[in-house]
Amino acid sequence: MFAHVRWQPVPHLLLFASLALGPALTLWSAAIGEAMGIGRPLSQLASVLPTSRGPHFVGFVVLHSLTLVGPLMAGALSALALVEAELRLEDWEISGRVRLPAPPWGAAQLVAGLLLGLGGLLFCMAAGHLAADCLLGGDCPRV
Repeated sequence: MFAHVRWQPVPHLLLFASLALGPALTLWSAAIGEAMGIGRPLSQLASVLPTSRGPHFVGFVVLHSLTLVGPLMAGALSALALVEAELRLEDWEISGRVRLPAPPWGAAQLVAGLLLGLGGLLFCMAAGHLAADCLLGGDCPRV
């Protein structure tokens, strides 16, 4: 049995990574702005959302999709736009190799690295916020 899979970086995935990261970045920017006293964009958004159980569940799913899944997808897409990977299955042995591009990096590699770091940071912030709400007795979402 022999299989060999090779992945080459695809810089065009950066467009999709930035689109996946946009809503989470917008929500976190609005939250930081509201915390600093610059307007009330998140409060106005919460006043528009319906309060019955069905639509509340939909709002919960949409919010966490934007803040958790979006940055995770952005990180994965920007990693696929940055790294070269190889996977070999041969004689009951699985071996893999991941390689970053050699310096000096071009504009596409710098943007991919930036989006990868920003996606990871936003995902960790959203997951930490959700965990702190649930573990420290805050307003843990109940669906």
